[in-house]
Amino acid sequence: MSEGDHTTIPLVEPEISTIPEELKARPQWVCWMLDDEARASLFDPRNHTAASGREPDTWGTFGQALAALQAYTCDGIGFVFSEDDPYFGLSLVNVRDPETQTVEPWATAIVQFFNSYTEIAPSGRDLHIIARGSIAQPLHRSRTYADGQTRRFVIRDHAFHFPITGHRLAGTPSTIA
Repeated sequence: MSEGDHTTIPLVEPEISTIPEELKARPQWVCWMLDDEARASLFDPRNHTAASGREPDTWGTFGQALAALQAYTCDGIGFVFSEDDPYFGLSLVNVRDPETQTVEPWATAIVQFFNSYTEIAPSGRDLHIIARGSIAQPLHRSRTYADGQTRRFVIRDHAFHFPITGHRLAGTPSTIA
């Protein structure tokens, strides 16, 4: 699968026991479904209407998201980052080989630097780090280096969501730093 090709995303059941309790306690959960072009649409877990990363009244509790996952046959659940929570998310794109489970060295260095809860995204190729803090402005960076490799990441602290799998990257903390 090449970067940006999400047509073969393996949909996995969330590993509930490894999702940090402090995230579960916040009413910032949505469900998501992939369309034919593998773009995620967000849904309010309470009534399966459209949800938005900017509208808290379209989010629900963790329990509601789990119930909706089954009731509405959604593809997954997600946590919405807001201005009212202490978290930011960092997505490292196309850095893990799902077959060998190896992670690009540059991404490993970032994971080690943050030393916070890190999970494998539904694609199996991306990593999501959740940590405490805020950022001055959202950052989307993609750069191709002399070795021909493109390194891409996204960091944001509000008005967006992470699909949550609970499939924690081996060797990373189970808590949010």
